[in-house]
Amino acid sequence: MKKRKIDLRPLLSRTRVLQGKLIIILLALTALGLVVVWGLGYLMRSDYFRIRDVLVAEGIKDNFSYLKGRNIFSIDLNKESQYISNLYPVYKKIQLIRLLPDRIYINFAKRQALAYVRLYRDFCVDKDLMLFDPVDNIGRENLPIIVGLETKIHGPKSGRKYVIKELALAVALIRQINNNKALKNYNFKIIDVRKPDIVLLILENGPEIRMSQSNTESRVNLLATLFIQSKGALNNIKYIDLRFKDPVIKLKDAK
Repeated sequence: MKKRKIDLRPLLSRTRVLQGKLIIILLALTALGLVVVWGLGYLMRSDYFRIRDVLVAEGIKDNFSYLKGRNIFSIDLNKESQYISNLYPVYKKIQLIRLLPDRIYINFAKRQALAYVRLYRDFCVDKDLMLFDPVDNIGRENLPIIVGLETKIHGPKSGRKYVIKELALAVALIRQINNNKALKNYNFKIIDVRKPDIVLLILENGPEIRMSQSNTESRVNLLATLFIQSKGALNNIKYIDLRFKDPVIKLKDAK
């Protein structure tokens, strides 16, 4: 019986066609890549994309002229944002945005001051324990002042975060008070964390509040209940001591 011969010529022909198409596709992709590279190079060199204006928020004195004349695509936005943040630590976040073809917009997000920290001078502090210089005096009379940290924070610098136990305690306490509906409208003037086992809260035209440094949230809730119950008589109270199981209330005329 004769062996049947298999004709491989059609298969080889199709293989050559596929190889030819593959080569054409590779050449086309290479050409496209060269066009893209050339186009990017053109954008990087073109005067059309050189920065002519830098837009900043009202009140910012610097016009950031060092950015002008640079190609808008050559700027590392994150790097420049970090650089400007170091210059303006009072702002929580600084974002650079390209406005094609030739402008940069710099957005400044202010830090929200929760209190002042009294050291060799007053600093603002936010919820992240970042100290920064006051921008203005607006609202200053409504912010409490944290005292007693002079021996804890040495050589304080604006724009630096200080993870100090007593500072964190005071900030947490202020946030708990601000979030409490019954207390947020009272003007707590002083938060004193000088002593290791006690926190003193000095209320404007009201009693002094004493509490321990543990379980402050439950003590703040208890204080809110006492304030609601004694709303009309707070001026007659000398101090409220919340360090014990049952609160101690001392009246001004009590002997």
